[in-house]
Amino acid sequence: MISDIETAKQFHQGVADASKALNIALADIWDQLPEKERVRCRLAVANVLGEFLIQIINPLHAQHPQLIPPEMR
Repeated sequence: MISDIETAKQFHQGVADASKALNIALADIWDQLPEKERVRCRLAVANVLGEFLIQIINPLHAQHPQLIPPEMR
């Protein structure tokens, strides 16, 4: 996906930051949502995070195993 390790690290961190921001955004509004909207928003966030994993994180980890956090090894 990205051959240069430093560029891969930067992108990897950016995706991690985006994932965290998305989770925080949902948590911030969670109590204001009716149950039906909670379900829809939770599924939407889960789908985005799943795509992050499949399309970005897994390929980066395959190419640069040193990016895999120690707790996931």
